[in-house]
Amino acid sequence: MNSILATLEAHKATSLLTFVVAAAIVVSWLRRDRRLDSVPGPPGGYPLIGIGLFLPLGAPRLFYDWALQYGDIFKVRVGWYNFVFINSPDAVREILEKQAINTSSKAPAPMSHGIVTGGKRMPTMPYGPHWRAQRSLVRVITTVPMTATFHPSQEFEAKQLLFDLATNNDSQREFYQHMRRYAFSIIMTNTFGERVKSWDHPDVRNAERSQEILRATSRPFAFLSDEFPPLQRLP
Repeated sequence: MNSILATLEAHKATSLLTFVVAAAIVVSWLRRDRRLDSVPGPPGGYPLIGIGLFLPLGAPRLFYDWALQYGDIFKVRVGWYNFVFINSPDAVREILEKQAINTSSKAPAPMSHGIVTGGKRMPTMPYGPHWRAQRSLVRVITTVPMTATFHPSQEFEAKQLLFDLATNNDSQREFYQHMRRYAFSIIMTNTFGERVKSWDHPDVRNAERSQEILRATSRPFAFLSDEFPPLQRLP
């Protein structure tokens, strides 16, 4: 009896997973970018994933041959993403300069941006209302009158830097840490009002750990959520 119940539960889980995947595929198809419908591309491939989940071997030569065949612009679907290839200076100017408001943005980063930073990291944030709001804040704090208020902290940290270099600079590692402390302390002082007196500081360790996480999660297509972006919305 228990084995029958276990089989039924497994069947329910499999059915639910199949339904969720099918629903995600249907929604993605309905919400596809129809601007690409008229862009030529190589025929064949698989439904929904195009030429496959990964770029084929010898991709540069293959793309070069397709450029000769299809002209200034063509598209290739690889897994979840459509790759658009622009093959002439005139096409680059027309698409990326004259139509930049519609064609320029950041590369998708579901793991490093959507999951790790909650979509709030400006360097990886797609152009849009949230990015423009953050850019407005950056402009305010980088005006000439505002940056002038940073001079006292910069001068103070420069004095400590000179002292550190004169009294504790026996290795290249120490020199490197003094430089990093100087820059990091200026940022922390002017942003949070908190100095970093030495490299052995909790905020430094937190920053280094954050860098390690971002470095590990920023590798393109290293995670399943990068291959299938709807996974980033799971709780």
